[in-house]
Amino acid sequence: MKIAVTGNIGSGKTLFTKYLSMNVIPIINADEEGKKILKSEKEQIFRFINISMENDYLKQLRDILPNEPDIFNRYNQWMYNHLPHRIISLLGDYEDVIVDAALIFEWEIQEYFDRVVLIDGGSIDERMRRKQVKESNIFYFLEKQQLSVLEKKRKSDIIINNSGTIEELRENAEKLYKDLFHTHSNINKH
Repeated sequence: MKIAVTGNIGSGKTLFTKYLSMNVIPIINADEEGKKILKSEKEQIFRFINISMENDYLKQLRDILPNEPDIFNRYNQWMYNHLPHRIISLLGDYEDVIVDAALIFEWEIQEYFDRVVLIDGGSIDERMRRKQVKESNIFYFLEKQQLSVLEKKRKSDIIINNSGTIEELRENAEKLYKDLFHTHSNINKH
């Protein structure tokens, strides 16, 4: 069973994914995979976006991308051409796996999954409080790069409301684990 967990920034998708895995199902985290690509391909990426790379290239990108739309678009284009392919190729390594990725629908890779789970984290203010955001301009910038929660709801197979407590989020994940992976395991045994 291949499951994608998606949601807009600050929705709680990474914590939900951790709970859903029950420390049994492997997790592919798109942010972590993106960092691996950036680290291994940084010279090529910086050539593509046409800026010279500084020693602290991560800080450099954090400072530049929200303020330079043309550079951001080139960076996004490079990542959109590489990161989804990496995730798709990693899926083949697992029978059961959960992918934690905000951009499942934006990358148009939902057909590679048996189910897409959307974590609805509430309003942007709720999500900013949850993430304890100090720099709201970056948060708003990233939010604008994603589809709306309403559009993601229309495309998702399962919607988890994350407006309650962490304990409720964990309980929802455990219930979904039983529904998805327990049933799947029993089917495979016959």
